[in-house]
Amino acid sequence: MLPVLAGAVLALAPAPAIVDSVPPGGAALSTPPAVVELIGSRPVDAAASHVAVSDAAGRAVNAGPPAADGTRLRVAVRIAGAGDYTIAYHVVFSGGGETIGTRTFSVGTGARPRGAVPAPPVHAAHEHGVDPLGGSLLLADLAVALGAGVLLLRRPRPTRK
Repeated sequence: MLPVLAGAVLALAPAPAIVDSVPPGGAALSTPPAVVELIGSRPVDAAASHVAVSDAAGRAVNAGPPAADGTRLRVAVRIAGAGDYTIAYHVVFSGGGETIGTRTFSVGTGARPRGAVPAPPVHAAHEHGVDPLGGSLLLADLAVALGAGVLLLRRPRPTRK
């Protein structure tokens, strides 16, 4: 009963998401930011997440890898010129779940960005192998299921009188 109740609670919980960014999506900035920040609804895993910030020509302007502080994922950027910029992200949350998306902003144009600009491909080595804990639990589940199957097949048959 308890697993069913826990499953129902998890199914009703809202999916983790990026709820805001600095600069905000659609912002028109007069000066370039030194850091771009994504704010999640849950704590984020920086090691498993990917953030790519690019200019209108698709050139990356990231100045380092993302770093997390609770629900905030920050990446330093080097923006040298005016134009539209895109933040493309794949964020993995510490408690499970992930989200992908883009946000755009402009710098020095005096106008909001014209929409999504080309985003560079996220890291070519972008992989998330099997989580060791998840893999171990999966193997334990398999062992229990096989053991239950063997016990069911080997149980004594009732005798009729």
